[in-house]
Amino acid sequence: MSHFFCEKNLDIPKNLHYIRDNMNHDTIQMDFVASAMKEPTLTQPSFLDYNGKVNLKSNPTYHAVDKFFNSLDRDAIERHTSYWEKLKPTTVVGKFRRWIFAFCSVHTSWQSNVKGYNALKDYDKWITNDKELMRRLKKCGCGLYNNRQRFLSKFSKQFFDNPDFFEKKKDEGWVEFRNRLVPEILGLQKAKTSFALELLHPLEAQVFCADVHLFRFYGLNQSKDYGKYEQIESHWLNMCKMWNVPPYIARAIRWNQIQDKPVCDYWAWCLKKN
Repeated sequence: MSHFFCEKNLDIPKNLHYIRDNMNHDTIQMDFVASAMKEPTLTQPSFLDYNGKVNLKSNPTYHAVDKFFNSLDRDAIERHTSYWEKLKPTTVVGKFRRWIFAFCSVHTSWQSNVKGYNALKDYDKWITNDKELMRRLKKCGCGLYNNRQRFLSKFSKQFFDNPDFFEKKKDEGWVEFRNRLVPEILGLQKAKTSFALELLHPLEAQVFCADVHLFRFYGLNQSKDYGKYEQIESHWLNMCKMWNVPPYIARAIRWNQIQDKPVCDYWAWCLKKN
């Protein structure tokens, strides 16, 4: 049988010679995915990092998250978008109150989060009085009283001394903006600073509040795998771009799936008055 290709006129790579020599001579198998077929290489998984230390941390898994985005319902996106576009704060008072809500969300349930916010939203009654702040924190029962008092007292002074510092600059990316704020705000860290930005800019913010639930969604443990924060954040933001949905809206939909609620009004009702 004659071949369609003449070896004399072709510069055939050595790896194709190997394939030819190990197959029936009437056939030359070529791989058209830019490389010749290779035998699989079996390697033993390593539990040591590059310093030779034991590393049992996990890698993110994307199947559940990809499945979530593939099943996103356009009606749910529009319902959540319509709800949150009405809650974007437009005044300094409204913006400061979003930060209060973020501080009240640390290590607590959403129910206690709402109680804490309602106890503190009239900030003019405690902003210069730490004893009154502590009294309100204890009365509402949101927990972590000493830390919340210290964090809110410090932040309130920072915010009203220079509210422009907490605004995104024109030449700043969203993640860059968030990362600029994190070391300056005592008590919120990356996730809750992101949450504040989501509340301030629910349809625009390109950041991701990766709480314990979202780490689990990626098959990770938040306390052990916190160093992978921006890795999963990048994946979430890219998926949102592909599906044309604001990152916070996608996260709100996911949270409401967990809570079996159609929209966020069961907790966000308290934000309706700026």
